[in-house]
Amino acid sequence: MDRKFPTTIITIARRKYRVMDCPEKMLETETGQPRGAANPRGERRAEMKFLVGPWTYTVRLVPNLKNMDGAPACGLCDGVKRVISIDTDVPDQERVSVLFHELRHCWQFEFGRPQNAEDDANQAASFAVDVWRQLMAQGGEAALLLLQIDHQRKAAKRVKAA
Repeated sequence: MDRKFPTTIITIARRKYRVMDCPEKMLETETGQPRGAANPRGERRAEMKFLVGPWTYTVRLVPNLKNMDGAPACGLCDGVKRVISIDTDVPDQERVSVLFHELRHCWQFEFGRPQNAEDDANQAASFAVDVWRQLMAQGGEAALLLLQIDHQRKAAKRVKAA
């Protein structure tokens, strides 16, 4: 694939970070087809992946999602396991907002919180461009709406627990 995407340099707290706007490994499917055109038949998948700095975060749907206090949550970000969970009951029209909200937590976990308004604006702009391009490379909002619960993963956890 000959398409090249620019690299954005962001400065946070006087440190420069190189942000790949659309990593090449996310641009093509295993068959070499561009990901933006992937999933034309509306096939469902169990997860999506987003790069934040050098790390890959996995996005999954989870039924009855609860925060650490046991209260219902629309989305959660686990910065240690690098997993974003979105509750299955989140309405379709809100799923992108929840994804961006949780990915912003990931960015802050990896890059830290900006120290002033200008750094915050720079980070927010770089974040929005980077995440939007990665989302589009994986099939866009339609691909996010087609996510489903990974029943094989749930079954494996039940077997382990038994």
